[in-house]
Amino acid sequence: MKFQRLSVAVLLLFTSMLASAAPQQLTMGIFPYASTSQLVSHHKNVKKHINKTDEFNLSLVTATDVPTYFKNLKNFEYDLIYSAPHIARFVEKKYGYLRVAMTSHQIRGVLLTSKNSSIHTVSDLKDKKISMGPTKTILHQIMLKQLKKNNIVPGTNIELKVANTHSNAIFNLVNSESDAAVTGIKLWKKLPQRHKQGIREVGLTDPTTGFIILAKPGTNPTTIKKLRESFLSFNQSLAGKTYIFKGFKPITDEAMESLDFHARVFE
Repeated sequence: MKFQRLSVAVLLLFTSMLASAAPQQLTMGIFPYASTSQLVSHHKNVKKHINKTDEFNLSLVTATDVPTYFKNLKNFEYDLIYSAPHIARFVEKKYGYLRVAMTSHQIRGVLLTSKNSSIHTVSDLKDKKISMGPTKTILHQIMLKQLKKNNIVPGTNIELKVANTHSNAIFNLVNSESDAAVTGIKLWKKLPQRHKQGIREVGLTDPTTGFIILAKPGTNPTTIKKLRESFLSFNQSLAGKTYIFKGFKPITDEAMESLDFHARVFE
């Protein structure tokens, strides 16, 4: 009888040790700024680095579109979110998401047109058709602000074509479905030359904060600390030095507070 009790105790201890040694399963929901294949390509080395220590088993997931992504955030479907900055600020304030890290780059859009176009400035967009990503994306909001500065109002003196991703906004222009397009500058730089050859830059949008990584409410503070350390240490890796969004840095109050104006679109 004593032997049986001892065996059970040893088995329970061994099971507990195995459980504690198993990597923590986490999902990171990436904002759908591009196609799924592009998102995986951009972030596969980040995932590999996070999983390198065997403490975490991180999976990358996304959503079909921005409204679905936003709904998933409200339902806490992801352990971590790799989010557009204004969405991150909104869910931090509204739902209590917790800060992990942010990218070092600044999000900036680029206005594009065809090489033989008469469009050379934002003012030249009057009475033209422009393609942009979803209405609640930060690039869309920034560009609307710049259009208004130039007395250009969608539905009045410009036609707006809304694409479901920033990548598709480019291809609306490539396929002559619009006169101009706004997309992320990183996506423009990564565009294959065969698509680039008939397109030229008109100019850049105003810059804003980069992508922000938050953990869902209730995440263990130790887990957040380890994740933050892992994201920041990615900067020193070979892949980190060539990362499309220039690595990671701590999130500051100043950066988050600067997003309050853009975050209002979700209220």
